[in-house]
Amino acid sequence: MKINELLSYSLESEQSLIAHAIYTGLIDGVLDGSADVSNDMYDLIDTEKAYAFYKANKLGIKFMDLYAAPIGEGMFAMFFAATEMDAKSLYKKSFAQECKKMHLMNHGMDMSMYSLETKKHETWREIRDSMPELPAYAGIFKK
Repeated sequence: MKINELLSYSLESEQSLIAHAIYTGLIDGVLDGSADVSNDMYDLIDTEKAYAFYKANKLGIKFMDLYAAPIGEGMFAMFFAATEMDAKSLYKKSFAQECKKMHLMNHGMDMSMYSLETKKHETWREIRDSMPELPAYAGIFKK
């Protein structure tokens, strides 16, 4: 695998810290994007600078997290939002009431579920990526 491929993969799989580390190595000239990935490539990167870039989100990565609000009888309203506050705001807009409880569900982004509308299995990540606009209300999920 080439360093540019790893950078692309880290962005697709939402590994922001790795993406910022590779970016730091590329702009500092200690990494070559067309070179093969190696175990010692991270030794070349200024880790303090990479972490500062990561904390400042220098790449402008704006990932949407998956949130779930219980609505009763094993059913959950699902939202893609950057923060819990954004998800609660979407809940209020969608259901015209305050959200009592919201759960961050990032561990479930790659969980496959069957959609009655599309008649196929999709992961929450695929559903999020197909949304025309984010943040968004993603629908009701029955556990």
